[in-house]
Amino acid sequence: MQHKHSLWFLLTFLLLLFNHIPGQTQTTSRKNNITGLLEYTASRYEVNDRLIHGFIYSLPDSRIKGHPYYKENEWVRGTVYIGDDSFDEVWLKYDIAIDQVILKARFSNNMFRPIELNSRRVDSFKLHNTLFVNAKHYGLSDAAPHYLEQIIDQNLTFVRRHGKNFISKYDELTPLGQYSQTQSQSFFIEKGDMERIRGRGSFIRHFRPNRRKKIRKFIRNHQISYRKADKQQLQELLQYCNQNSLTE
Repeated sequence: MQHKHSLWFLLTFLLLLFNHIPGQTQTTSRKNNITGLLEYTASRYEVNDRLIHGFIYSLPDSRIKGHPYYKENEWVRGTVYIGDDSFDEVWLKYDIAIDQVILKARFSNNMFRPIELNSRRVDSFKLHNTLFVNAKHYGLSDAAPHYLEQIIDQNLTFVRRHGKNFISKYDELTPLGQYSQTQSQSFFIEKGDMERIRGRGSFIRHFRPNRRKKIRKFIRNHQISYRKADKQQLQELLQYCNQNSLTE
């Protein structure tokens, strides 16, 4: 289980402490102390505090087989979007076992600490040239995943969800358990509802019957195997469906 500790808990505690220290009755003295504390805290971070808003993240035990991250177990340069702000070239990992984006934050003393960014604040992030968007953008409920890989968001909205599970199988090869392989699911999103797409058939059935023949022809002419299609082929198919208003 991840042990979460708010980054600003210590700051809040110390601020309260300053307000109750005997002898700190003079307003000027208290203000000086609080100002000094704020300056000290701010000096510990080199990344904008609008970005660093989350919890201390506990890295998984390296003895567990596998890892919980999207793609590889490496810090990768990416971009985080919060409101109108974008934070470029920051070190990120996406833990798809808990569906949270992790920031490698650098302190002023050149020490690094992993931070689990608050999913209620992060609108989207880009990693491995892939855009992950907060589910709230699509009007989904709180029960929905935090982040979804956006394939297209125009007349049609099509996303993928990636995840891993921790497998509590303990033996000589995996004495501390292991993480599963990445499991991916695809969805159309319409009016706040997610429609699971399990294969070529359910993809085509998403559209009106009088439109399906055109889709089959496009798939055949472009030699697209839905289950084996890469992201570019999938985007080409979705762009065709989107441009031709095939959902009408």
